[in-house]
Amino acid sequence: TSPVWRMPEESNQSKLDNYSLDFDGTSSYLNFGTSIGDSLGDNYSGGLSVSLWFKADVTNGDDGIFGFTNGTSTPSGYGPLSAVIYVNKIQLFYGGANKEAEVSFTDTTSWHHLVATFDTDLTGQLYLDNSPVGSSFTYDPTNADFIGTSFYVGNYYKNLNNRFNGKINQTAIFDYALSETQVKYLYNN
Repeated sequence: TSPVWRMPEESNQSKLDNYSLDFDGTSSYLNFGTSIGDSLGDNYSGGLSVSLWFKADVTNGDDGIFGFTNGTSTPSGYGPLSAVIYVNKIQLFYGGANKEAEVSFTDTTSWHHLVATFDTDLTGQLYLDNSPVGSSFTYDPTNADFIGTSFYVGNYYKNLNNRFNGKINQTAIFDYALSETQVKYLYNN
């Protein structure tokens, strides 16, 4: 991690603002390479969670919050896992174009905590600000080939032009499904 990214902005009293990464919606995103996707493998059915804080500047576009993708249209342009803000909604995709969860979202003034969990019993849950979004969902791991996919923050999709406009902070990937208690802990701390 670049030391510049760890330096506080110091323009206000918010730790989230001071230590966040600012994405411009056109050219900035992070690519963490294929090591995470390769370690998950093909037909991944283990536990998995992605947690992060974000503050969107735009909610009516098609902006990737995070995503695993190989940068091509195969096996699916969405990749095996992605979260996006699309036309005033947060959407979670697992196994390509299979939309698993969705919630209305239009706030551009506040920070929000987003968590996607996937359990070994093949159920998942999306949380926004410590609250489950809708009911849990069932997913099919045979649609999730992580091999050769890069993990992106601030982007998703095959052409890598669906970039986030706003700030993202404290992105974490867990190799297990976070419990509601653990989601609450991350949200409150």
